[in-house]
Amino acid sequence: MVNSRLGNLGADGQGVTIPLPNLSATDQDALRRTLNYWINHWDWECPTLFGLERSDLQALVSTWPQCLVLQEKTAVLAIISGLREILYGSSAVKIELVDQFIGISYSEACQSLNFLLPRIHPARG
Repeated sequence: MVNSRLGNLGADGQGVTIPLPNLSATDQDALRRTLNYWINHWDWECPTLFGLERSDLQALVSTWPQCLVLQEKTAVLAIISGLREILYGSSAVKIELVDQFIGISYSEACQSLNFLLPRIHPARG
């Protein structure tokens, strides 16, 4: 087991499921900032990338952090979509600038993405 800032990770890299509201204030802030980034950089492709409308992201941010419990699946989908696009998409920001936009480094954002993915893509056994 490896201890990371998001919790214990098994040898396969899959995170132990901890409630999102129990994440550190830094991690929660980075996830919220990811949503805000996309609210402020919304364009015609975003509904396709996110499977959500801009108003959906605004509603999540307006109920932060309660949305992490009350609308967990929608919040996780939005955050994963936002992180994927910031890190790897056609709108990706430069690696060295990720922390300026969402408050955590590129590698920390990758860890966050890997931590969240099993919540919508459960491991198949």
